[in-house]
Amino acid sequence: MAIEQYGRITEENMYSQRIHMNDDAELYNSANDVTRRDAIQLLEEYSSKLKFKVRNPRVIDVGSADGSVTKILSKYLPEKYKILVGSDINKKSIEFANKTYGDNRLKFIPLNIEGNLPDNLRDAFDNTFSFYTFQWVRNQEKAFTNIYNMLSKNGECFVMFLGYSHIYTLFYALSKSPKWRSLLKDFDTFASPFWNYRDPEKELNKILKSIGFNEIEVKCKQMVYDYKSLDAIKALVTAINPFVIPEDIWPEFLDDFVKVTQDMKLIDEQTGAVKINYNLLVVHCFK
Repeated sequence: MAIEQYGRITEENMYSQRIHMNDDAELYNSANDVTRRDAIQLLEEYSSKLKFKVRNPRVIDVGSADGSVTKILSKYLPEKYKILVGSDINKKSIEFANKTYGDNRLKFIPLNIEGNLPDNLRDAFDNTFSFYTFQWVRNQEKAFTNIYNMLSKNGECFVMFLGYSHIYTLFYALSKSPKWRSLLKDFDTFASPFWNYRDPEKELNKILKSIGFNEIEVKCKQMVYDYKSLDAIKALVTAINPFVIPEDIWPEFLDDFVKVTQDMKLIDEQTGAVKINYNLLVVHCFK
């Protein structure tokens, strides 16, 4: 299959009613250090377990956003991989990624992983990856079914995404305040479906088995990231914020976000660093 054929995605597939991350790809690129750090850490940890075809593996990264993590992924592929496709629901992200990272073997295409899977993507890949995307997915079964259908026989799936996070707790607290309640009314469609699960691994295993995946391994990893300053955490919140908050009151929202962060004692009073605890759900399985 020629690289151009991976780009034939219908408009119907692109859009759904779910809430989306801020579409400023350049801003996200400057603020997503934690995503890049964790992707590298997990790829290093699982590198000996990942199974690629000896010749010309075809690989897709689902939810490639700005493309920086997809570029990192390319360094962990066999030298003679055939194609690496990054995919995202956001057109601006696709344009940014193709311009910044695209080359003759790396292409970015529009794709809604919860939509109807285009015929040209069925059985089209030997390995599927996804980093920090499935926390945005409401219909987990549909998304993992699409991944299953994209894979060739014995194809491999590797997905990591947020379960619990202090970030969700902070937004949740603000969503309950009279001041911000109306603007954050869609909090439940912003937080990871597993953010308050006691045993998310069990639920994910159930979904994956029902679809037909084999050799399923699901882990919940406790993680910590130290944002060096309040400006750094503000930049992150701005980059991922999906809510429609008027620009003229956005600084006020950030100030209140910081106040809640202080109330939760997440800020180091001496250095100003912000310690965010979170859980990463890591899925590794095969078709």
